[in-house]
Amino acid sequence: MTGKAGWAKTKRVAVSLIASVALILAGCAGSPPITYYTLSAGGEGSERAPQADAIILNSVTVPLALDSREIVLRESDTEVRLLANRWWSAPLSEEINSALSQWLAVESIDGLAVTSSVTVLAFENRVGGDSAIEALFTLYRAGAEADSLSCGWQTRSGEATNLAGSVTAQQHNLQKLSSAMVAAARSWRCPAE
Repeated sequence: MTGKAGWAKTKRVAVSLIASVALILAGCAGSPPITYYTLSAGGEGSERAPQADAIILNSVTVPLALDSREIVLRESDTEVRLLANRWWSAPLSEEINSALSQWLAVESIDGLAVTSSVTVLAFENRVGGDSAIEALFTLYRAGAEADSLSCGWQTRSGEATNLAGSVTAQQHNLQKLSSAMVAAARSWRCPAE
């Protein structure tokens, strides 16, 4: 009897294990596909020729909690949500670096040799609200007038009705940031916010 009882128990465990594996595999097969987003502009500005005297972007840093491929969506003042199937095409710091470099490369700064770094303090994607960026950028001037200039900067773009709209708003915010950096490099003064 012990042999038959042991065999029956083993058979139940095996059937349960097979059923569990089948459910797991079925769940994986039914997962929605990942949708990728980018902050680099594909239209206006992207066909302009790079300038030899453009600002060179050395680095971009973002808060560690945001520097991933999964998009973080702010839902309220106290709640954020990680979107499991909505990803940046690269980690957020690389996305911002690529987009800013693209915009900075096409703007002449009147023969000056300037490099820069950007620290993103806040990067908020909102659906049904404004998308915002707050950053600190530092410009480094080379040559006889070697110097540095650090500026705080922030902007918000219009209310988005969906995630794609929020990403487009952030593209516009980054274009505004690049314009602020160029203005600061030309005048060597921080732009008014």
